[in-house]
Amino acid sequence: MRLMGLVLAAALVAAGCERPSPEPAAPASPLAASGNENNLYVVAAAAVGGRPGFRYAQRDAAGAWPRAMSGEGHGTPAALAAWREQLLVFFPTGRYGLFGPADPVIAPSPVPAWTPVAACEDGLAADAFGWDKAGDPIHARFENGQWEGRRMPVVIETAKVRDPAAVRFRDRLYLVWREEVPTFSGPSADQRVAFVYKKEDRWHRVLSRLRVASAPLVAAAGDDFVCLYRKPAGENEGPWMLATYATADEDFHEAGELAGPIPAGPVAIARQGGQLYLLAAPAEGPKIATLSVRAVKVGDFLPVPMSEPSGEPVGNERAISLALMAAMFAGVVLLLVWRSRMDRERRTVAGAAEAPPPIGASLVRRGAALAIDYFLIALFLAPFILAVAPDFPARFLRGEPVPWQKMAMLELVRLGLVVLYFTVAEGATGRTLGKAILGIEVRGENGGAITWKQSVVRNVTRLVDEMPAFYLLGLASILIGPRGQRVGDRFARTLVVRRVP
Repeated sequence: MRLMGLVLAAALVAAGCERPSPEPAAPASPLAASGNENNLYVVAAAAVGGRPGFRYAQRDAAGAWPRAMSGEGHGTPAALAAWREQLLVFFPTGRYGLFGPADPVIAPSPVPAWTPVAACEDGLAADAFGWDKAGDPIHARFENGQWEGRRMPVVIETAKVRDPAAVRFRDRLYLVWREEVPTFSGPSADQRVAFVYKKEDRWHRVLSRLRVASAPLVAAAGDDFVCLYRKPAGENEGPWMLATYATADEDFHEAGELAGPIPAGPVAIARQGGQLYLLAAPAEGPKIATLSVRAVKVGDFLPVPMSEPSGEPVGNERAISLALMAAMFAGVVLLLVWRSRMDRERRTVAGAAEAPPPIGASLVRRGAALAIDYFLIALFLAPFILAVAPDFPARFLRGEPVPWQKMAMLELVRLGLVVLYFTVAEGATGRTLGKAILGIEVRGENGGAITWKQSVVRNVTRLVDEMPAFYLLGLASILIGPRGQRVGDRFARTLVVRRVP
């Protein structure tokens, strides 16, 4: 599951050759946003490098903005969705791509000759909507590593659809838009919200009673499914209103006028976790504020860092975390070196002429010492984890996968810490903190003190002993061999023995 990002990237390449859409999609809004449980993406259309493109900023689970990047030359997005740790973007030509920690991956359309108009995430899956060459509605879904597109068995007059948006609410998938509906009182037409939703593998179409004078901005978080819109006021747009969805009658109901000043310019709405956010794009740049459904109120707007690079506070936190980790590690090593020198001086003073033969350390003592050492390494690693992947603990407890890029980075850092800690501690003192507590140490096969060369060989090959997991190979080597040596001990010609006072 952690390699789902790689699978989707492979699916991009295998999606097949695209066919150009016969009609270009309607121009997308200059501001868009999409979020999931952990991240929120703010996207603004912009000319990048003199070509149509976009800029986006990512807000992580800690509320920081670790990434601001651009989609140079890829075109203006037609639809987008926050998919795990990446931004899934569809373009008017039908192409789509992934933007995130790694280099962008762009590929042809997963559906031949279609025009994408809306998208949303569904956990590990993703959904997209569009129109085919004949104008029929298409639902494309990415699941189990591949895309599958089908015509929707529901009547949608796609020529009348304006400002479509997709959203996942509870166990249902919605496509919401506005369309003109004739009135009997005069020649003018009303702008009404309309939508289709999928429930128990069946599509249902609803024409809402909600009259709007702007694009219906929809988002869902927890038990709230809301629609933000401008209320008609004669020939003009009225105030911003908020409506909530009720499954009892399958329709939106006006909750009231939205309190709080909203900056002039394009507006978008998105969720992150269980919180809804309102985005605005005044002349000075995009801003973000919390949206309270119960109070029908918007909070204070704060700037969104869209320039590259962003996330300076996160960078400072990472530097502080790394410095703290290095200081903790250096302190433990110095303590072990000091204790080693004190022990050696004590042995020299004692002047023991004949040293008793070494007694091999029991498997229980070695296991307990290893547990203590790995707990200490975990303490060193914790600040780095919180700096690089602050949502890792919550995801781990929920059993959710972590992006493979971050997992690879964390694993490399862990392996480096393991080799460095054991090599320095055993090379300088013959034992780690765990071994010192359990009264065991590492010596050469001849009974002499371990050398630095032996320490390096013994602990670099520790990576082999860990295979395939939980030191199974090393454990087998200890149990089979006559002297209780793991693979690293055999290469380095060392023994783990009871420490002589």
